[in-house]
Amino acid sequence: MGKLSFSELGGGEIAVFAKDAFDNQTDKKNIGKFVVEPVGKVSDLSDGGGLAGAQIKVFVFSEESKSFVRWQSEAYGIDNPVEAGEGGIYSLLLPAGRYQLLIQRAGYLRTRSTEFILPKTQFVGFDFELRRREGFRGVLEDILEKINLF
Repeated sequence: MGKLSFSELGGGEIAVFAKDAFDNQTDKKNIGKFVVEPVGKVSDLSDGGGLAGAQIKVFVFSEESKSFVRWQSEAYGIDNPVEAGEGGIYSLLLPAGRYQLLIQRAGYLRTRSTEFILPKTQFVGFDFELRRREGFRGVLEDILEKINLF
């Protein structure tokens, strides 16, 4: 097992050189291609730490209703919402369209992105910072969210 790190977006081919104990070897054998795509991060505004479990909901603009509606991602085999993993990292592939994202996590105020337009299918990876809910209202909103009323 290995780990690769890249300092910029892009792609290329993966080639290996291997030699065994019997001097059998392969030189620059192409074993595949890779693409480094952007990822986004959801963080706690107060300390910058990543928020694993944050949900990123995708809304697409509907010409029929002239409003943003939940993107029907199932046709693409993509979850909606997408859940941020370890360190608050998420990755999202969207087809061409006009979108908004809603980012939320229990204990934090929701935030919504500005609308954005994708001219072609591509990965998006915006960074978001969420502010903790505070006071009585924060406690009440947490309770309402847990019972799906908020």
